Amino acid sequence: MGLKDPRTCRIFFSSPFGGMEGEREELTRKYFPQLHHLCNSKGIQFVAVDMRWGITAEASSNAQVIKICLRELDRSDLFVGFFGQRYGWHGKNDELLQKTFDEAIEKYPFLEKWRDKSVTELEFLHGHLNAPGQMPAVICFRDKAFDDMRREEGIQTGNKSLVYKYSAEEGSRPLMDDLKTRVKATERQTLGVNMAYSTPEEGVKFMFDAIWKHLTEVTFKDMSNQQLTRRENELLQHTAFLKNRSGLYVGGDNYLAILNRSSETTEGKPVFVKGIKGSGKSALLSTWIKALQENNTEILIGYHFVGFAEGSTGIPNILRRLHEDLGCQLGSHADSDQTKDKFDQSDLMETIHHWARKLKLTLQKISSVGKKAVIVIDGLNMVDSPGKVGKHLFWLPDSLPKGTHLVVSSVSSDEKTIRELVERRGFSVVEITPLLPEDQATFCKKSLMASGKELSPDQLARVVVAQNTHNPLFLTIVMEELCVFGYFRNLDKKIDSLINSESVEELFLQYLERLEVDYNVNEYPGNVVEKVMCSLALSHQGLTENELIEMHCIPSYVWSPLHFALGKYLVDRSGVYGFAFNELRSAVVRKYMDSPDTKHKHCKEMITFFQNQLKNALNISFSDKAQNVRPCFELPWLYIEIGDKLGLATVLSHLLVFNILYSDDVYQLLELWKQTGLNGKEIAKRCIRSFNALLTKEYCEKMEDFLDQDMSARMKLLDLLDKVRELLNLAQMIEGEEMILHRAKELMENLEGKMDESEWTDKFNSIKYSLACLYCDTERFEEAQRLHDDVITYRLRLFETPGHSPSLQEIRNLAVSYHGVAATHLCQGNWDKAEEMFYKSIEYEEKVEQNKAEKTADCYVNLGNVYMNGRSDFVKALEYYRKALQMYEEAFPGQLPLTIGNLMTNMALCHRKMNQLDEAEKLYKRSLEIKVNAVGEDHPSTAVANLNLSTLEVIRNNFTKAEEYCRNALRIYEVNEYPSHLKEIIMARENLALNLARHQGRQEESLPYYWPAFNALVEKNEMDRCLPRLHAEIARYCLEKGRYDDARKITMAMLKSSVACDRNYIHLHFLDSKLPEDQRPEHPKEYSLEHAISIWPFSKGLVEYTAELHMIPRDDKEGFLRMIENYHTSTEGTEGDEFFKQAAGWCGPEKRDLIMEVLHMGLKYFPSSKILLCNVILYMREDNQVCDAVPFAERLYESSMDECRFQMFASETVAMAARFDLARKFLSEIKVRWSNEDGISEKVENVLKVLDSAEAETK
Repeated sequence: MGLKDPRTCRIFFSSPFGGMEGEREELTRKYFPQLHHLCNSKGIQFVAVDMRWGITAEASSNAQVIKICLRELDRSDLFVGFFGQRYGWHGKNDELLQKTFDEAIEKYPFLEKWRDKSVTELEFLHGHLNAPGQMPAVICFRDKAFDDMRREEGIQTGNKSLVYKYSAEEGSRPLMDDLKTRVKATERQTLGVNMAYSTPEEGVKFMFDAIWKHLTEVTFKDMSNQQLTRRENELLQHTAFLKNRSGLYVGGDNYLAILNRSSETTEGKPVFVKGIKGSGKSALLSTWIKALQENNTEILIGYHFVGFAEGSTGIPNILRRLHEDLGCQLGSHADSDQTKDKFDQSDLMETIHHWARKLKLTLQKISSVGKKAVIVIDGLNMVDSPGKVGKHLFWLPDSLPKGTHLVVSSVSSDEKTIRELVERRGFSVVEITPLLPEDQATFCKKSLMASGKELSPDQLARVVVAQNTHNPLFLTIVMEELCVFGYFRNLDKKIDSLINSESVEELFLQYLERLEVDYNVNEYPGNVVEKVMCSLALSHQGLTENELIEMHCIPSYVWSPLHFALGKYLVDRSGVYGFAFNELRSAVVRKYMDSPDTKHKHCKEMITFFQNQLKNALNISFSDKAQNVRPCFELPWLYIEIGDKLGLATVLSHLLVFNILYSDDVYQLLELWKQTGLNGKEIAKRCIRSFNALLTKEYCEKMEDFLDQDMSARMKLLDLLDKVRELLNLAQMIEGEEMILHRAKELMENLEGKMDESEWTDKFNSIKYSLACLYCDTERFEEAQRLHDDVITYRLRLFETPGHSPSLQEIRNLAVSYHGVAATHLCQGNWDKAEEMFYKSIEYEEKVEQNKAEKTADCYVNLGNVYMNGRSDFVKALEYYRKALQMYEEAFPGQLPLTIGNLMTNMALCHRKMNQLDEAEKLYKRSLEIKVNAVGEDHPSTAVANLNLSTLEVIRNNFTKAEEYCRNALRIYEVNEYPSHLKEIIMARENLALNLARHQGRQEESLPYYWPAFNALVEKNEMDRCLPRLHAEIARYCLEKGRYDDARKITMAMLKSSVACDRNYIHLHFLDSKLPEDQRPEHPKEYSLEHAISIWPFSKGLVEYTAELHMIPRDDKEGFLRMIENYHTSTEGTEGDEFFKQAAGWCGPEKRDLIMEVLHMGLKYFPSSKILLCNVILYMREDNQVCDAVPFAERLYESSMDECRFQMFASETVAMAARFDLARKFLSEIKVRWSNEDGISEKVENVLKVLDSAEAETK
């Protein structure tokens, strides 16, 4: 027997108004959720029609009750009737009731002969008795003994309402008996009749069993017999959700019109629908999809509602569903292999890209045949994460074939999605705003109508004007709670209680209280609601049904109704359930875990459960597939929740947990280890202890059947130990990594001669190679080179063995060895040799089929480093870096691992050195973002990015910001316990000290950073790698403060290096000058000022110091003049005549002859220099050599046509030499030339008068 509406299963529940609340409540809380689940699994919506509070007072007063009830019966598929002792509203003399008969008779003529019957019996008549068997029916009558007991209870307690509910109306018993007789007579035409059930629970169980049997064996029989494909099953679930949500849409036509316009053009932009949680995004998209299906049958529509069907949150499943569904609509293929509906997390990225390619091909095929396709993905915020370094939404198609339209949705708070889709990809935005009052009213009516209920106008108005009901999620929860509320007389109180909640969280608190009332039962000890909800709230991934049942020993009869009641607020992630709303999680924490002790108690219960599961699992999984991996994804986070670092470290050291988490996401595993607070050595010790425990003979024997036949247990375990090493390498926890390598090496040495020789040699050389790389990273280059040479010699020998054809793995091993050797040369600055070896590595890598782009990319990165650091060819370096980036993107599709972050740092450094500061800053910050996301903000790689940003800010003279970056870099190195001799921490300390001392004048503050760096450099004999400016500045400061011993220590260290600067020589000479002559040390000629001048003839500070404190006091006139002339020529005269003026000043006032020689030398290069001519003239006038000064005055006059003051000075000099005619000529010209200048004419006249007077005296 089919459904009247193929999309909906309506069951009409008929009973008198009073006395049957217990049955209705039992149905609502315990059995309706199960019927919802059953129907939804068939793609059908379940509607329970209970008219006991579905009819408003207004409808009753308007005589509409009978018509409304029978109308709902006409739409229903099943009839369920139940009576107690009360017969219900009846009476031929009841004026209002008879009026309701009058209103209904026109449509239902049979009513005329039943005017003495109750409204409930009229429902029995229309639903069953008038045509027995036409509509499936279940009818029950409650045993009189139960009503008598309840009535007596009311009498004893003085509860008149209770007495009334459980008492038959006067004169109604014959009517009831007659009804029972007629029902009993039709029993064979029903699904079941129970004439005397003893309790409401018994009666409701009888009803439910009959309904369930009919639905599963009759109504849904065809669906059950048909073997649905996976695609059809998934489609049923998504379609059921679509039907449900489309019936609740209240947003009007505006949003629909926007979506229609965006999809009408073949080149329309993709659309991003955003709104707060529960705002109606799903309802809008469901309504739009439904309209497209009805009005545009030529469009192929693929839709996916994330989180509302099993497995719907996984990225592979989303892509697969869309590919299969669109393909089936096109008719191009059948369902895919159903055995592949689960995907290993270890293959996640590969699987995602597989289905992404499949979907792309399907869309291209649709476009190629001229059809349009629409893809709708609702709820991006609930999609599973692709891993810690996965690019956000990389799997979502970035370019679409012609005629393909994409619409997606997420919550407004999803900032990452908004940045990616709106800002980067340019999606159009449709934002759903809070509900308007008219929309709220419509939504309430639709929500309640689906359950056959209705609010009165007054009740509806109260809901609409309430403070928080404009929030769609808030309003949805209110309606859901009203739909399951069975006490009509308390309805107003319930409405007020709900709508007066101050937030969604507060509303969920009421929901939790209702769950406790409905589902905490006497048969189960404790609060089952609290246990289940706290466990879900504390879980990391969520919990399965079995986990919840076993964890809390919940019987099925207790769990089943609660499980179905929770369904609307849970997300099903392939059988793992979690909260759909954070507000519900917050409400659970607030209600049940407001104290640390309570939270701790619940966590410990979960930890005990999962620890027991872990004990029962295999101790180790070599294939990355364990019998039960769930403890691995819950225990670490539970220990974090209670702050138990020791427990966290213990569970992470369990090698099953380590192996599973490593395979799932090594970056996440690293983050978990950081939470323990342990350093690399402590992590290594713990893992080695676990490793040693697994090496026992008993374990190896127990595992023998599990292992592959071609490798022993020890070798399998060794591979696992290598994963620990790789984790520590990623974390740059060098000491811990070295401990792991030595333990692996020790094990291999013990296995020598006990296993296949070639296998042993290969593995042993792999360990030696890793150890060599570590030595290189820690600047133990001799040891690194020795091990690399050993390994590459062995691997080359394989190629030279007669008759041996190298395997692909052997070729790759050789490529790796060349890379290791090249890296060692690179770190030592052997640029040519490094380049040669990197190309060798690439040569062998490219011989391997399915070449690993990552390894080749590593070589290109290092070639870029050769050209950037060794040859300052930044353009060529960037060329290599870009090539490497392209290869990394091929190797890590959809991911942003640490490797890419490091590469971007190098690219940024190139741009900085090319003075492209804005591009450098952009890349530095992107690099830092990638690194922090991958390995956390305290990983050593982020220190490099901070140091580079610091240098950038120094260039911009933003020294405070530079200091901030530099301090953060140093903090990161110190947190990671970097030894003080490593170049990274030396560089950080030097840069911070330089910033403080040189750029901010805070020399004293710089010293705690400076001295550890200096001592480390001296100890390593690596002053050649220092920052010379810093050491010169600190030496200068020490001299200034009289700390001569410190200054001498710095100066001598610098002079012994290859990066000594001019200031070091000055400082040494100054320090020696402070000693008595007989105590002054003898230095090599290479430390003399003369030697310094020969190296830095262009150093003004050195020239000035040598002149003033060395040459001039020693009257080394020739040396001094030669030195300043050399300075002028070596600087190409860039300082101009000003330099000679300054040089003259160095001579001192008593060295007038030397001063004149310096000035004349300056005039040789700058014959028209006004400043030099003035100084020569001035000195001659002072020495009474005025006549000799006249030629210079004439030159000054001629070269100063644009400056009056110099011409006046020249005129005065000529006059002083008694060259009156020439003086008058100059003054006359000045008067004319500068006539517009204030006071010039007057000044000239005064000079002329003095000139006349002087000339007269001479005559």
